[in-house]
Amino acid sequence: MTKNVIETGRNQSDGFPSDNNTTETGTMFFRLPRGFPRHRYRVVLPYLEGSTGPHKLILDVGGFSDNAVLEDLLPEAPVYSVNIHNEYHGRHGHVTYNGEHLPFPDDCFPVVISVDVLEHVPKQHRAKLIEEMVRVASHRVIISAPFASDKNLKHEADLLKALETAGLPPKQSLVEHKKFGLPTLLELENIATATGRRFQIQPATNAEIDFAGLSAQICALLEIQNNPIIALNCAKGIVDRTEKELEKNPPKSWDEAYRAVLVIDK
Repeated sequence: MTKNVIETGRNQSDGFPSDNNTTETGTMFFRLPRGFPRHRYRVVLPYLEGSTGPHKLILDVGGFSDNAVLEDLLPEAPVYSVNIHNEYHGRHGHVTYNGEHLPFPDDCFPVVISVDVLEHVPKQHRAKLIEEMVRVASHRVIISAPFASDKNLKHEADLLKALETAGLPPKQSLVEHKKFGLPTLLELENIATATGRRFQIQPATNAEIDFAGLSAQICALLEIQNNPIIALNCAKGIVDRTEKELEKNPPKSWDEAYRAVLVIDK
């Protein structure tokens, strides 16, 4: 029997992997959304102004070597990635490291970024990771991550419940969020303060829009499960529309935000 594969969280042209979740319903496998990859990287773009260019190398901590999203968003900026060897998506950076000491000299990269990584790091190791990012950066460190709040924790719990109710496997990124705990704003402030550097923390990603888009993909997947091609196209459309809505409607306050962007200057 030939099985059809539906990838519900990825515009296939963006080269960004979805969560490695699959479940079989009839003759179809459903792979659930990983989120909105272009938006996740776009939230760091405003803090890169004046720091990118053909000769300004960016280090992406927790990134991977074939990131077409970054190549598209930063066509002139060379990006170098570093990741641990057993990253749960199975992605590989240009360099693999032990998760403790970044294998680069001090002040090696003008800018270091890290997008949706900190929440996958055990709490006791987060300060050391940020300290290492500050060490190898010569100009600026930009870290974006979901943060813990009552609303954000409820959004994630509700999505996991919706997946369970639909008979679909849990979204692995959210499983890791529960395992390690989302960083709090106070935690980020304390870690940044300990670096002794000037920093700012800004809200990003409208949580209501973000999770409405993820929920809509689940609904579409179930409603059109008898036609995988239509389901896939519908999911792509939801991703595109949601990313546009996220760009047009940034959070106006921390109460509306899902992510925090921590910027540390040297």
